[in-house]
Amino acid sequence: MDNDYEELETIAARLGSTASASRLQGVLAGALCATTSDTGRVPPGLPTLLGLEEPLAPEDGYELLGAAERVATSLRDPEFAFAPLLPEDHRLLAERAEVLAEWCDAFVEGFSAAMDIEDADEMSAETEEILADLSAIAGGLDPESLNEEDEDDERDFYQIAEFVRIGVISIFAERAATPPESLH
Repeated sequence: MDNDYEELETIAARLGSTASASRLQGVLAGALCATTSDTGRVPPGLPTLLGLEEPLAPEDGYELLGAAERVATSLRDPEFAFAPLLPEDHRLLAERAEVLAEWCDAFVEGFSAAMDIEDADEMSAETEEILADLSAIAGGLDPESLNEEDEDDERDFYQIAEFVRIGVISIFAERAATPPESLH
Protein backbone atom coordinates (compact mmCIF):
# COMPACT_ATOMS: atom_id res chain seq x y z
CA MET A 1 0.00 0.00 0.00
CA ASP A 2 2.85 2.43 0.73
CA ASN A 3 3.99 2.19 -2.89
CA ASP A 4 0.47 2.89 -4.21
CA TYR A 5 0.08 5.85 -1.89
CA GLU A 6 3.47 7.32 -2.76
CA GLU A 7 2.93 6.73 -6.48
CA LEU A 8 -0.47 8.45 -6.48
CA GLU A 9 0.85 11.32 -4.34
CA THR A 10 3.67 11.79 -6.85
CA ILE A 11 1.25 11.73 -9.78
CA ALA A 12 -1.07 14.24 -8.08
CA ALA A 13 1.87 16.55 -7.39
CA ARG A 14 3.20 16.27 -10.96
CA LEU A 15 -0.24 17.09 -12.31
CA GLY A 16 -0.51 20.07 -9.98
CA SER A 17 -3.53 18.61 -8.19
CA THR A 18 -4.29 19.37 -4.58
CA ALA A 19 -6.10 16.02 -4.29
CA SER A 20 -4.71 13.49 -1.85
CA ALA A 21 -3.63 10.06 -3.08
CA SER A 22 -6.78 8.58 -1.55
CA ARG A 23 -9.02 11.09 -3.31
CA LEU A 24 -7.21 10.51 -6.61
CA GLN A 25 -7.71 6.75 -6.32
CA GLY A 26 -11.37 7.21 -5.34
CA VAL A 27 -12.12 9.46 -8.32
CA LEU A 28 -10.34 7.09 -10.70
CA ALA A 29 -12.09 4.01 -9.28
CA GLY A 30 -15.47 5.72 -9.54
CA ALA A 31 -14.82 6.75 -13.14
CA LEU A 32 -13.65 3.25 -14.05
CA CYS A 33 -16.74 1.68 -12.48
CA ALA A 34 -19.05 4.05 -14.39
CA THR A 35 -17.38 3.79 -17.75
CA THR A 36 -18.68 0.91 -19.79
CA SER A 37 -16.95 1.92 -23.02
CA ASP A 38 -14.16 4.15 -24.33
CA THR A 39 -11.94 3.68 -21.30
CA GLY A 40 -8.94 4.99 -23.24
CA ARG A 41 -9.79 8.60 -22.47
CA VAL A 42 -10.06 10.79 -19.41
CA PRO A 43 -13.79 11.37 -18.87
CA PRO A 44 -14.89 15.01 -19.07
CA GLY A 45 -15.17 16.60 -15.64
CA LEU A 46 -12.61 14.30 -14.02
CA PRO A 47 -9.75 16.83 -14.16
CA THR A 48 -11.97 19.42 -12.47
CA LEU A 49 -12.71 16.97 -9.62
CA LEU A 50 -8.95 16.66 -9.11
CA GLY A 51 -8.38 20.42 -9.17
CA LEU A 52 -6.75 20.35 -12.61
CA GLU A 53 -7.09 22.67 -15.56
CA GLU A 54 -9.11 21.43 -18.53
CA PRO A 55 -8.22 20.49 -21.16
CA LEU A 56 -5.32 18.43 -19.91
CA ALA A 57 -1.96 18.63 -21.60
CA PRO A 58 -1.29 15.35 -23.46
CA GLU A 59 1.43 14.27 -21.03
CA ASP A 60 -0.91 14.92 -18.08
CA GLY A 61 -3.64 12.89 -19.73
CA TYR A 62 -1.23 9.99 -20.21
CA GLU A 63 -0.15 10.28 -16.57
CA LEU A 64 -3.76 10.13 -15.41
CA LEU A 65 -4.53 7.23 -17.77
CA GLY A 66 -1.50 5.35 -16.41
CA ALA A 67 -2.78 5.79 -12.86
CA ALA A 68 -6.24 4.68 -14.00
CA GLU A 69 -4.72 1.58 -15.63
CA ARG A 70 -3.14 0.57 -12.31
CA VAL A 71 -6.44 1.07 -10.46
CA ALA A 72 -8.26 -0.92 -13.17
CA THR A 73 -5.74 -3.73 -12.85
CA SER A 74 -6.43 -4.00 -9.14
CA LEU A 75 -10.20 -3.91 -9.76
CA ARG A 76 -9.87 -6.76 -12.30
CA ASP A 77 -7.62 -8.84 -10.06
CA PRO A 78 -9.08 -12.36 -9.68
CA GLU A 79 -7.86 -12.39 -6.06
CA PHE A 80 -9.92 -9.26 -5.31
CA ALA A 81 -6.81 -7.26 -4.41
CA PHE A 82 -8.49 -3.88 -4.81
CA ALA A 83 -8.82 -1.82 -1.64
CA PRO A 84 -9.54 1.86 -1.04
CA LEU A 85 -6.33 3.70 -0.32
CA LEU A 86 -6.53 4.49 3.40
CA PRO A 87 -4.00 5.44 6.07
CA GLU A 88 -2.10 2.61 7.78
CA ASP A 89 -3.67 0.88 10.79
CA HIS A 90 -1.32 2.61 13.23
CA ARG A 91 -2.85 6.00 12.35
CA LEU A 92 -5.64 7.42 14.49
CA LEU A 93 -9.04 5.85 13.90
CA ALA A 94 -10.58 9.31 13.40
CA GLU A 95 -8.06 10.06 10.64
CA ARG A 96 -8.75 6.74 8.90
CA ALA A 97 -12.52 7.34 9.11
CA GLU A 98 -12.14 10.85 7.69
CA VAL A 99 -10.11 9.54 4.75
CA LEU A 100 -12.62 6.73 4.13
CA ALA A 101 -15.45 9.28 4.00
CA GLU A 102 -13.38 11.42 1.59
CA TRP A 103 -12.62 8.34 -0.54
CA CYS A 104 -16.33 7.44 -0.77
CA ASP A 105 -17.18 11.01 -1.75
CA ALA A 106 -14.46 10.96 -4.43
CA PHE A 107 -15.71 7.61 -5.76
CA VAL A 108 -19.29 8.85 -6.11
CA GLU A 109 -18.10 12.08 -7.76
CA GLY A 110 -15.85 10.16 -10.17
CA PHE A 111 -18.68 7.76 -10.98
CA SER A 112 -21.09 10.64 -11.63
CA ALA A 113 -18.57 12.55 -13.77
CA ALA A 114 -17.90 9.53 -15.98
CA MET A 115 -21.43 8.13 -16.19
CA ASP A 116 -22.96 8.42 -19.64
CA ILE A 117 -26.53 9.64 -19.41
CA GLU A 118 -27.61 6.79 -21.69
CA ASP A 119 -26.06 4.27 -19.28
CA ALA A 120 -27.82 5.70 -16.21
CA ASP A 121 -31.05 3.96 -17.17
CA GLU A 122 -29.19 0.65 -17.34
CA MET A 123 -27.80 0.88 -13.81
CA SER A 124 -28.93 -2.01 -11.63
CA ALA A 125 -30.78 -1.58 -8.37
CA GLU A 126 -27.76 -3.09 -6.58
CA THR A 127 -25.40 -0.47 -8.05
CA GLU A 128 -27.83 2.32 -7.16
CA GLU A 129 -28.04 0.98 -3.59
CA ILE A 130 -24.26 0.72 -3.21
CA LEU A 131 -23.82 4.27 -4.56
CA ALA A 132 -26.43 5.51 -2.07
CA ASP A 133 -24.59 3.70 0.74
CA LEU A 134 -21.26 5.20 -0.33
CA SER A 135 -22.85 8.66 -0.36
CA ALA A 136 -24.21 8.03 3.13
CA ILE A 137 -20.76 6.95 4.33
CA ALA A 138 -19.23 10.06 2.75
CA GLY A 139 -21.62 12.32 4.61
CA GLY A 140 -22.34 10.25 7.68
CA LEU A 141 -19.04 9.17 9.22
CA ASP A 142 -18.28 11.36 12.21
CA PRO A 143 -14.59 10.90 12.96
CA GLU A 144 -14.87 12.97 16.14
CA SER A 145 -17.32 10.50 17.66
CA LEU A 146 -14.90 7.58 17.41
CA ASN A 147 -13.05 6.36 20.46
CA GLU A 148 -9.50 5.18 19.82
CA GLU A 149 -9.71 2.82 22.77
CA ASP A 150 -13.03 1.26 21.78
CA GLU A 151 -12.62 -2.10 20.05
CA ASP A 152 -16.22 -1.87 18.78
CA ASP A 153 -15.44 1.38 16.95
CA GLU A 154 -12.35 -0.20 15.40
CA ARG A 155 -14.31 -3.30 14.34
CA ASP A 156 -17.12 -1.15 12.94
CA PHE A 157 -14.60 0.86 10.91
CA TYR A 158 -13.12 -2.30 9.39
CA GLN A 159 -16.58 -3.61 8.52
CA ILE A 160 -17.46 -0.35 6.78
CA ALA A 161 -14.13 -0.30 4.92
CA GLU A 162 -14.68 -3.91 3.81
CA PHE A 163 -18.23 -3.09 2.69
CA VAL A 164 -16.83 -0.24 0.58
CA ARG A 165 -14.15 -2.50 -0.93
CA ILE A 166 -16.59 -5.29 -1.84
CA GLY A 167 -19.23 -2.83 -3.05
CA VAL A 168 -16.79 -1.17 -5.44
CA ILE A 169 -15.56 -4.51 -6.76
CA SER A 170 -19.21 -5.57 -7.26
CA ILE A 171 -20.05 -2.42 -9.22
CA PHE A 172 -16.96 -2.84 -11.39
CA ALA A 173 -17.68 -6.52 -12.07
CA GLU A 174 -21.28 -5.79 -12.98
CA ARG A 175 -20.58 -2.83 -15.24
CA ALA A 176 -17.45 -4.15 -16.96
CA ALA A 177 -19.12 -6.53 -19.38
CA THR A 178 -15.83 -7.06 -21.16
CA PRO A 179 -12.78 -5.88 -19.23
CA PRO A 180 -10.65 -3.66 -21.46
CA GLU A 181 -7.25 -4.99 -22.45
CA SER A 182 -5.66 -1.61 -21.99
CA LEU A 183 -6.63 1.97 -21.29
CA HIS A 184 -4.18 3.24 -23.91
